[in-house]
Amino acid sequence: MPRRCPPCCCANSPALRTDGRLPPWADITGPSVRSVRAHPGYVERAARRGNRTYCWTVDELADLDLCREAGVGYVATNRPASALLRLRPPPTAPEDDAGAGQ
Repeated sequence: MPRRCPPCCCANSPALRTDGRLPPWADITGPSVRSVRAHPGYVERAARRGNRTYCWTVDELADLDLCREAGVGYVATNRPASALLRLRPPPTAPEDDAGAGQ
């Protein structure tokens, strides 16, 4: 018989602890992107309790934006190249040294 995940760690379960608490054996919360959308503020509540958030499966650009704005630390995606382009900060322009020292 396959081992089943306890209900409190499955983000789509009615047992989702929307206050951000985790069971004692868990060190990171893992809601689906659907749960992050359905429970605004969940990631922030988890962070206030010292819990990091890993979100799955984040394939749409709007969902990547949602996760970034919510403070999700890690995402799982089927589109890693698109996710990197969307989430990686743009390169900064080098400082203009033309007028330095004048």
